[in-house]
Amino acid sequence: MEQPTEVKQQSLEQTLGMITLAIIIILVVIFWLIKPQVTELKDANAKVVARQNELNAKQQTLETMNALESEIKTKAAVVNKLNIVLPLDQPEAASLVLQMETMAKNAKVSFNSFVPETSMATEEYSESNVTEDRAELSVAPYNFSFTITGNYSSIKSYLSALEKNLRPIKISDIGFAAAEGEDPVLSATVSAETYYQK
Repeated sequence: MEQPTEVKQQSLEQTLGMITLAIIIILVVIFWLIKPQVTELKDANAKVVARQNELNAKQQTLETMNALESEIKTKAAVVNKLNIVLPLDQPEAASLVLQMETMAKNAKVSFNSFVPETSMATEEYSESNVTEDRAELSVAPYNFSFTITGNYSSIKSYLSALEKNLRPIKISDIGFAAAEGEDPVLSATVSAETYYQK
């Protein structure tokens, strides 16, 4: 009777060996089938990470460009204001007259005449360089005279508006005279200068 038990045990060992071999074969097959998919997933994940990094870099670039655009707009506004305060090259008398006439209308005075001086002063005002990056700013005066008429308070209001104007106007001489007319009206002849960039 011992033989059948031995046979059964050998048969059981063979069956276990076959099952173990079948499991190993199945695991090897699964490994070879899954390995390419795992590799593809790793590659796809690496591509996603690379795209995300690229997207983040482009987002930072976009934010930098938006900040620079805002800064350029701010600087352009400063440059425009500077060009109003100190026009480039020879100042245009027409823009100066228009500006002064508008202020006269607001102050309720009559702007009668504007006479630019033909002998422009050759004196140059320059501001020295503060840093090496900054270009030297050269400023030249533009002399002119004008005549206005109105009552005392209107003329005073007009001269105050000139003083507060964005564009610097330096008054060098004022002459008052009684103007013709029924109301007490004054005529003021003003010699002044403004400046422009050379």
